[in-house]
Amino acid sequence: MKLRKIGVWAVLGAFALTAAIGLAACGGGDDDGGDGGGGGIASSGGTGSDEKYVADLCKATLDFSKAMDKVTADPSKLNNASDISKAFSAPFEDYAKAVAKAKPPKDLKEYHDNVVKALNDASKAIKGGGNLDALGALGDDLPDPPQATQDRLQKIADKNKDCADADFSFD
Repeated sequence: MKLRKIGVWAVLGAFALTAAIGLAACGGGDDDGGDGGGGGIASSGGTGSDEKYVADLCKATLDFSKAMDKVTADPSKLNNASDISKAFSAPFEDYAKAVAKAKPPKDLKEYHDNVVKALNDASKAIKGGGNLDALGALGDDLPDPPQATQDRLQKIADKNKDCADADFSFD
């Protein structure tokens, strides 16, 4: 996934979007059928279409981008890790929840659930103690998505206005 906007939030956005690209891939780890640590958000059903899934991811990313633009409009309020954590916590939590609500196609379900768990875990770490290092580790355990899956979803993203506005790409 590519993020072309520049700004203070780009670092956080890059970490979040690195995890989101994993949503385009099959695979993953154990799925216990639970909420993935998402505070009541159920695991995905794997019943979505490619088009709706891409639309949901792009909308979530666009909303996240706009929220982060607002948060970082006055960088003087972001003086230390605690300030950054407080400012980024709500937008990141909202992003994690929005991604969790996306319904992936059946072949992406297991991986989607693992990415949602990773986003929720990072969100909790940021919110709970200002652990910004959680963002750096966000995509470490996620395999690269297969190129064929990226290509399949990118064809849909190319036609989606929210994807264009968010500079969202599966490439």
